[in-house]
Amino acid sequence: MVDKKKADKYLRRIREAAISETKLISHPEVLIELASEVGIDVVAFIRALNSEEASNVYNEELANTKGSGVIVFPTFIVRVNTERQVMLRGYQTLDSFKQVINYLSDGLIKETEV
Repeated sequence: MVDKKKADKYLRRIREAAISETKLISHPEVLIELASEVGIDVVAFIRALNSEEASNVYNEELANTKGSGVIVFPTFIVRVNTERQVMLRGYQTLDSFKQVINYLSDGLIKETEV
């Protein structure tokens, strides 16, 4: 049984590792390390990672990704709805995201100080 909170933490940790730390998340040893960091049972994780079910899900997701036009990593799809979206390929600056958000929102979404 998968712990939803740990799964969510794990997915976020994968994104952080890939995007801000440039870790190679395609390497199983990196995935195992990240799973351990968020408190996932490593033995169970390795068993699941090496299962036929995981392989099948991975292949399905890979097909879906390619079908969406994703050809490089990372790729960001910034979407307002199914009809208005922009795909950003490769690493992006904060300014790139600001420009896309401004474009997609027709200037209605403004940057605010937090």
